[in-house]
Amino acid sequence: MWVAADGTVVTIRPISAADLALEQSFVVGLSASTGYQRLMSARRPPPDEVRRFTDINPEREIALIATAPVQGKERQVGVARYVKLPPARLSSRLC
Repeated sequence: MWVAADGTVVTIRPISAADLALEQSFVVGLSASTGYQRLMSARRPPPDEVRRFTDINPEREIALIATAPVQGKERQVGVARYVKLPPARLSSRLC
């Protein structure tokens, strides 16, 4: 939990599949510019891709969601994702 300068209580926790509706609302609510910066394109992700954002593989990734009460409802206000890349393979030819 973190308290913003204006007194808003922000909860930061691991994301889960149960957060699908929060994530969907968050993605839909992004401005065109912010959506482009987050998704590397101007497209809107389809539902199966948004589901993938919340149903993560804990063996190779983690996602933390930040939520805050907005008009009496929990709303997603941010997310951070970390993905572990697969190990680099050695070249079959070593110089």
